[in-house]
Amino acid sequence: MYVDDISLTNVLVQGCDAYSDTCASTGQPGRILDTLYVAKSDINLNLTWTSPVSPCVTTAYGVYRGNLPWAGYDHASLSCTVGTTSYSTSAGTSSYYFLVVAQENSFEGSYGKDSSGSEIPAASTPCYPQQIGTCN
Repeated sequence: MYVDDISLTNVLVQGCDAYSDTCASTGQPGRILDTLYVAKSDINLNLTWTSPVSPCVTTAYGVYRGNLPWAGYDHASLSCTVGTTSYSTSAGTSSYYFLVVAQENSFEGSYGKDSSGSEIPAASTPCYPQQIGTCN
């Protein structure tokens, strides 16, 4: 099976607060918007995403991968300090899901919310401790 040029849109993501997508404070990791794209290039998967907006502060990203078919969250870090809004990894021979988590001040923000609106749990061995605030 081959996958090429995947785009996820209209994905349920956590807003900055219960009422809007406008962040109200600084010094906390932002949230990754609902624009994570995955494209295949030769034997690699190229992930790209949109950076959180000001005033949320994001200095790096943690990229996590979990296994499919779904048997519960099992994501583990692929890279702990990606300084850009893109990352490339080997496509491998299995099926995966990916999570990109904003980082600031040695903290990670939200991993997002699942389809029931609950927080996706942090990885069993996260890159940084999680800090969820108004920017997530």
